[in-house]
Amino acid sequence: MRVVEVTDDVQDQCTQLGSGVVCALRVLCAQLVDDPLRGVPGWDPSMYVVHVDGETFWQRIGSWLRRHAPTTHAALKSGASEAELAALEEVLGVRIPVRLRALWRQCAGSRDVRGAGLFPDHGWALMDLDAVARSYEGHITSQRRWEQQFGAEEGMPLWKSSWLPFCSWSVTDLSHGRFVDGETGKTGSWGETAERTVEDESLTMLLEEMADRLEYPKLFPGYEPGLIGGMLVWGPPHAPEERALWEPWSG
Repeated sequence: MRVVEVTDDVQDQCTQLGSGVVCALRVLCAQLVDDPLRGVPGWDPSMYVVHVDGETFWQRIGSWLRRHAPTTHAALKSGASEAELAALEEVLGVRIPVRLRALWRQCAGSRDVRGAGLFPDHGWALMDLDAVARSYEGHITSQRRWEQQFGAEEGMPLWKSSWLPFCSWSVTDLSHGRFVDGETGKTGSWGETAERTVEDESLTMLLEEMADRLEYPKLFPGYEPGLIGGMLVWGPPHAPEERALWEPWSG
């Protein structure tokens, strides 16, 4: 069995650049085990150059779903047009960040059907644009009420105007979900309480890690992808009836 060794200085540089780069390096090492000459020849006869393309994250996810979880893939809506995105921006009153716009141009949410759950670890669904607008308006209304009662400077904000939701507990249940901060590019989450969590992970990092988990599940700890009748289900599931049907995906 081939072994791919990474020098300490390269590992240190990747760590300094962030967790997304570390994940990309881990996946690249797994790919090199199968294909040592992966990439294009460099200026040295023994050197090959590999470029990691962050723009293909959704294509990778969609391709995996199409091959292995057709029920979940069928729940995805087609991409939004520029006119639809412009109309959403007008409703929200804010500019959609580039990475979120790129995602919605490729897939504008999920249909309310069985198997629509998508994101690890909870199987949250991708929100359609109508749900995005409803969720955003609900959060902004709660923020205004908070400011009227306690003042704009009292405690943490319930919702910042730059936070744009993109996935939720289910297609119809918007009580929990995740958002992208249009100012920083970072993602965050919300729940039924007033607590909001902002993380260091960007949308690109989140979706690329998801693609990596689908393609190379053995490289990642925690929840793993699996299938129940053509549906993507992150698990092992807690419910005994689902666990009995669940087939882990090993790659």
